[in-house]
Formats: sequence, C-alpha cells, structure tokens
Amino acid sequence: MPEPTYPAMIDTLGALIDHGMGAFMACPICLKAGRPDVRDLDRLAGHLGRDWCFINRRWPIKCATCGESNVKVRITAPAPPHPNVR
Repeated sequence: MPEPTYPAMIDTLGALIDHGMGAFMACPICLKAGRPDVRDLDRLAGHLGRDWCFINRRWPIKCATCGESNVKVRITAPAPPHPNVR
C-alpha cells in the first residue's frame, strides 16, 4: 500500500479500507453488557459498494447480538507500532 499524501479525505468505505482503517459498532443495549461488535468493512463494502459515503449518514446495520438498529459507529485508525514491544 503506497503512503497517502495528507491531508486525505476519507469519506467512503473504500477509502477507509484503502487507508487501513476500521469501524467499531457499539450497541447501546449490548455495550452496557460489555459486548461490543467489530464490523467487517470488506463485507459491508460488498453489500453497499466501496463508494458508499458514510459522512452525515445513518449506517444501515443492526446489532448482530440483539438486533438493535440504533447503533453508534466510530471510525478507528490503525495504531503505529510501539517500540520495544513484541
């Protein structure tokens, strides 16, 4: 993967995947029980398309555990490697 030039506009599922980012889905019901769910972006992009823009839109997903549709999605960035950690 080539190094992107910054600032980069990351507004589609394809851009998230290309930049090595992810998404974290948190259900307000299951989160209270400590059961967060991590979404598979490649699978979601296969369903919605890589050009699906997520800015100011409701994500069309439901909680895999309880079926709740009022879920919160947070974008996660890849963590840089930590020195002296194996």
